[in-house]
Amino acid sequence: HIGNRFNIQAQSYNLNIVDNKDLQIININEKVLASFDLMKFLTSLKTKDIQNGRSVSQEQLKYQFENENYILLLLPRNLNFTELASGEILNYSMEASFFIKVKQSKDEG
Repeated sequence: HIGNRFNIQAQSYNLNIVDNKDLQIININEKVLASFDLMKFLTSLKTKDIQNGRSVSQEQLKYQFENENYILLLLPRNLNFTELASGEILNYSMEASFFIKVKQSKDEG
């Protein structure tokens, strides 16, 4: 019998937003594992021509953050924000699902 071998390690993670701009992945022991710039995501909405008050699909809102250890896929369901004439984004609220992939180190093969 030939098959694939899978090693699945289920872990719980939380997301935390600090100072309305840093999106952190936190483990169950409250240790910060990674931090991403949430403003990059919100600014990306402007380049996708998503206008305030317009209904858009979840596909248009999805965003991937990545660093050397983690990939975080953010899937917002509801998102509201105010953009000032200067382009600054204020008063945002978001309801979202997220998926975290832990990158395998090169030593693990």
